[in-house]
Amino acid sequence: MHSSQEGKRPNQHCLPPPEPYPWLIYFNGKGEKKNQSYQTFYTISDPTKTYPINIPETDAANLLSVQHGWCLLENCTPNNDGSKLFLWNPCNLEKIELPSLKHNDIKDCILSSSPTAIDQVCTIFLFSSSSYSSIFYCQLGDKQWIEVDYREYLLKVSPSAMEDKDSEEELQPYLTNPVYCNGVLYAEPWIGDTLMIIENLGHGLKISSSDVCLPTPMPFSFHQLLESNNELFQIEILDAQDKVMAVVIYRFDFSQMVWRKVESIKDKVFYISDFGSPFACQAVNPETEGGRIYLSLKGNNFVYIYNIEDRTVMISQPFSNLPNKLFRSLWFLPNQRVTDSLIEETGKAQIREKERNDSKETWGTATNACTLSVDTVQVIAKRLNVFDYLHFRATNRLFRSGAPPFQWRSLCDPLQRFDDLSLSPLFVCFDKEDKVLTVVHPKHGLNYIYSMSLPEVFLKPTDCEICSSKDGWLLIAVSTDFSFFFNPFTKQAVLYKYGPKTNRDARWIGFSHPPTSPECTVVEFGKIGPCATMMAHISRLGEDEWGRLHFEDCNFPIYNISPVFHKRAFYYLSKKGKLGVIKVEENISWKELEKPHAPCTDYLNSFLVECNGNLLSVFEGPFGKWVRVFKLNESKMTWIKVKSLENHMLFVGNASFSAMANIPGMENKIYFPRFYGQSIVFYSLETNNYHTFEDDEVVNFHTMREKLNCSWIEPRWH
Repeated sequence: MHSSQEGKRPNQHCLPPPEPYPWLIYFNGKGEKKNQSYQTFYTISDPTKTYPINIPETDAANLLSVQHGWCLLENCTPNNDGSKLFLWNPCNLEKIELPSLKHNDIKDCILSSSPTAIDQVCTIFLFSSSSYSSIFYCQLGDKQWIEVDYREYLLKVSPSAMEDKDSEEELQPYLTNPVYCNGVLYAEPWIGDTLMIIENLGHGLKISSSDVCLPTPMPFSFHQLLESNNELFQIEILDAQDKVMAVVIYRFDFSQMVWRKVESIKDKVFYISDFGSPFACQAVNPETEGGRIYLSLKGNNFVYIYNIEDRTVMISQPFSNLPNKLFRSLWFLPNQRVTDSLIEETGKAQIREKERNDSKETWGTATNACTLSVDTVQVIAKRLNVFDYLHFRATNRLFRSGAPPFQWRSLCDPLQRFDDLSLSPLFVCFDKEDKVLTVVHPKHGLNYIYSMSLPEVFLKPTDCEICSSKDGWLLIAVSTDFSFFFNPFTKQAVLYKYGPKTNRDARWIGFSHPPTSPECTVVEFGKIGPCATMMAHISRLGEDEWGRLHFEDCNFPIYNISPVFHKRAFYYLSKKGKLGVIKVEENISWKELEKPHAPCTDYLNSFLVECNGNLLSVFEGPFGKWVRVFKLNESKMTWIKVKSLENHMLFVGNASFSAMANIPGMENKIYFPRFYGQSIVFYSLETNNYHTFEDDEVVNFHTMREKLNCSWIEPRWH
């Protein structure tokens, strides 16, 4: 093993200058020259900056992982009976050779520290793939790898693997998703849900069970374990059709040995990609940039930005000058010592700028001077009676900003705080506690909200999720065992038990009528195993028997868009914009219709809505460049473009429907589950742009925050 400093090669470009943020690297495959690969570097601070680079070390080697600013690369031997491994630093071109490994099926890699760390010796851990149950490890300076076969032990602590006699042959138990934290390795078994502990005792590895179960995953989601400042996190992400549908983050409490859900974490920023190890960094500006998860999905030319505290997701601007075919991407953080100085200088510059702004800012006259924050003013305003509230607003501009104009209808019913509540659908979402519903008027936005608690009899110490909505009722999932219907206006609740539990995902669910109707029929969609076999369970509320339907459909929309009940059948849009229908008469049937043909091909989102007895399809172009509406001509089975909704409004999301506009100014618009500032975003078919009711300015698509775990609901007081 030796270290060497290589000079630049003629065909190699310098890496882009370091920034306080990680770089996102796209691997673009082979270029014009044989066996020469290219990489493109992007920065999230400016997506228009492009750095196409050829890193020669990756031409003939497989990149296994990037950690601590170092690349772990593998050169397979000609007869494919082993690998030559080495570490390489793309910033200073330093190369460290590692012992050869007579094994070339590596799935996960972990570096205990930076190879150049002064206070500790770097240990490299290699985890084999599903065909073996081994860990290979060595320290810098060792001449060979040490192998640890943990198969027998893992079978003992994973009884589920032994329930089926054939499972020992069909499912080889192995550890995956490893992470190094507090001097100990943690990993999870492919079979089982217990967090495993791997300790390096100096003379060997000790593998044991922590007796702590990992958080129960969402169906069809993926998750990552990662370490940050000696803290252990698990981030779970549900994505489908290149869309982020749900995100949950947990932190491990070492003192109590339990996982706790994270609601806010302003000082950290997390980075996850389809390739490479996830990591976290200290936020440069915690108040405006902290508590975010940057997610790069395979094949996307943009990143999702998830806000942990308000549970919204944004889409970055597209990265420019990318090739048509994208292979994979990963986040790259150069040597932390370099970025620390940049963060420090950036922080100092921001402090100086804030001090300059503070010295210029005034509140008008001395009598209006106040050091209270707007949040504090809002808390005070909510605790005042009517007359004190009016005097409070009259005090100064700050108090008026924190205490909106009073709606006199609120004297009779808290829900009537909304102007013309019964005339408009409402936006509902869960508060941080997941047991409190927040109701928002689409015209007033977050300036007027109303919160209500769910019936305690149905609640468990788990997350609640809004699955669907229809006729004033929400279908809320509490666990994998059951859900319930809830009418926020009458406070009425109806228990609903799920059908068979075979790989069910509660996001694919629809119902035909309110649960108080004897005609209420529920359709649940599910997916069987990793293949594309879909199934639907159909039931009438209150009946014990279930109808079951299996079908092959690779184009089925595996994301949380509820089907539309139209003319006694459930309709949905496939991924390719085709219509599918499930009939729930005596004989249950499913069919993807040959006609109509999809009216759009390249789009970001699609929704199906029933409006005035007709089926409408709504397509949103990439990055919100356009929104198009079509009406189905059922006699000719063709889509007809709709130029105006006239006096109708469309509300789209996990449950989509239409309504008449009885409030002036709300007509001919499509309302999305997105916010800009405090206001809900809509698309106007008159201006062909996104707006809010706050002002007339056009809203940039990349500044919108889409709320997750939410829905629209039609007010029904009976």
